[in-house]
Amino acid sequence: MAEVTNIETDQPARFMLNDKTLMDAQATRASESTVVLKSGETITTTPLAMSDIAYINPPPHVSGEGVSTSGRANLGMTGQRGNTDNNQLYYDAEAVARSLKNRFTIGAMGEQKEDEARKPRARTAATSSTTTSSPRSGTPTPTPTCRRTSSRT
Repeated sequence: MAEVTNIETDQPARFMLNDKTLMDAQATRASESTVVLKSGETITTTPLAMSDIAYINPPPHVSGEGVSTSGRANLGMTGQRGNTDNNQLYYDAEAVARSLKNRFTIGAMGEQKEDEARKPRARTAATSSTTTSSPRSGTPTPTPTCRRTSSRT
């Protein structure tokens, strides 16, 4: 702890010394670069140099009292539409468990792609024409021709 020059705590904290000694204590400033740790009513340390303190509130895997865990998960998805349709899915995950002597890591990753080329749009045209007879003359009268154009996907 070369950057820290002194520590004082209002409440007890967990201290780990360089020799791996663990102590729940309240820190009081002894001098410019030393601290006294007081645990309860009976145990008080001699003034300790700041460099003798390895951790304040160490994580369980550092103190040897348990296991620290961490993890992450990511999911990404894209979709594009146009002349070509494509979809893409990407995923990964990782979990880590640490103890004083071991580190366990498990992970998984995957990717799924789907590409489908679209067919060009088909255009269809339909024509219809009808002939009717005029009631007065009895001669057929052509009806105007209708054209309908439609697009199909």
